[in-house]
Amino acid sequence: AVFEVFRRTSPLVEGLSIDEAFLDVRGMGRSVGSPTDIAAGLRRAVREEVGLPITVGIATTKSLAKIASALAKPDGLMIVEPGDARAFLRPLSVSETGGVGRVTEQRLLEMHITKIADLADRDPAELERALGAWGPVLHALASGDDLRTVECDRGRSSYGEENTFPEDVAEREEIEAMVIAHAETVARRLR
Repeated sequence: AVFEVFRRTSPLVEGLSIDEAFLDVRGMGRSVGSPTDIAAGLRRAVREEVGLPITVGIATTKSLAKIASALAKPDGLMIVEPGDARAFLRPLSVSETGGVGRVTEQRLLEMHITKIADLADRDPAELERALGAWGPVLHALASGDDLRTVECDRGRSSYGEENTFPEDVAEREEIEAMVIAHAETVARRLR
């Protein structure tokens, strides 16, 4: 039920687990509102329709949004403004970085890397020697760089909208109103 609300909010939904997803809302500002407006509407809809609180992290990248969401729990909303990624990340523990489990965290601690700032300030080549291919990836994430996009598993080849009237309609105004309503619905789905 929560994912149905997600999919009504944005056609680009990447589920992570039964209760967690990324939503891409880029390009929806003119028609739906700012990311903050979208998040407020999403939180309200889930609470009203499903009866559950949700936490939302808003950011320009998936890794930042996930961290913001984790820090906003329970039932909160946190925004990382564009351009604020490095300042937001630097004071956090390296354990907050996505993909840093117990083993990687231990290796980083052995290298005297305790904060994301320490990780971002290290030479990516040094991190690669210590952690393999994962080292430069962690360095990029610690610097606020995440090129991953929201990958939804639902592909669409077409969008449409239809309506059956109880009686034949001949009035131009009524037909135009329905065409406009259908066009807006299809446009929302395309966005």
